[in-house]
Amino acid sequence: MSTSGSLPPSTPDRRSSPTPPMDSEEAAQMELEAMMKTPGSDEPTDMHASDDADELPQPAGSGTEPSNLTSRWTNSSLRIESERARKMAIARKLTPYQRELVDDYIKMPQLSRSISLFIQQCEILNKLEAVVTNSATFVVSSALMENIKAYVTAVLLSSKLAAYKGNTPRDHVMTLVRREGLHLPENYENDASIVRTISNAVSEELTQSRARVKKELKASITDHQTIYDLANSLTHNTKCVVTPALCARLAFLPQRAMYVKDSSPNGFWSGVDSQLRRIRKAANDDAVKITRAFKVYLENDRTKHGGTEADAPSLSPLSATWQESVDGIIEAN
Repeated sequence: MSTSGSLPPSTPDRRSSPTPPMDSEEAAQMELEAMMKTPGSDEPTDMHASDDADELPQPAGSGTEPSNLTSRWTNSSLRIESERARKMAIARKLTPYQRELVDDYIKMPQLSRSISLFIQQCEILNKLEAVVTNSATFVVSSALMENIKAYVTAVLLSSKLAAYKGNTPRDHVMTLVRREGLHLPENYENDASIVRTISNAVSEELTQSRARVKKELKASITDHQTIYDLANSLTHNTKCVVTPALCARLAFLPQRAMYVKDSSPNGFWSGVDSQLRRIRKAANDDAVKITRAFKVYLENDRTKHGGTEADAPSLSPLSATWQESVDGIIEAN
């Protein structure tokens, strides 16, 4: 019998009820899962780290076997090439200093080699230019000398020539040499030595040509040649032509030979130049008056040695043009 105020019988609490026992299979399963969840002391915390680690490249010099093999192969190849280069340098008789340069070159990186080669090419170019500059002394070629002879003859037989000696005829010939530009070296204008050599050749040819003209002048007087025969003889095998002006100039020269004392090789031509200056001074450089004076010389020569204008040969248009161009250069200078 129950008493008043007594508690009713309590209902059992399920939360505090004991866990039903697991069978052996469940216990084994849970134990395996726990074993798999707990990492070992030598494992990375991140399960994917080990997988990624296998894919990471090995750093150079990490001491791995492939890197060591590459290094050993490179060093071996370098030693082989150095020895081969040393033997080749000795065979080519390189100096000890040059052999050291070869050894250094082998050890250079590719960029350094390219720079070194470029510098050496520049050095070789400088040396080649020096060789060209300091080459053998220029010598007037036979072809150029033939042209110089033609120019000298044209100048000496020009009726416009103011003087036969000194710089005047030489300068006229040098002007022709430059204008024609035949058989001249490429650096002619920039090489004072070449200009001087050609100028000396011109001066020498002028001396020889004056001697030939003087010899023929004297012979023409002795042989009593007409002025036209003398002109034909002097222009033979040249580009010059016989003109009345040339005949008048030649008539002036033999007459000078008769009364100018020829006491030295230069006496005759010095006297001729002096007489030409007197003619120009008397005419006050008037071209018409100068022409009149030379016509008188020509008439006197015809009277003494014979010959008429009919004896003058016909002019070749080509030769006349050449002589006119030479006369034009002489007048312009």
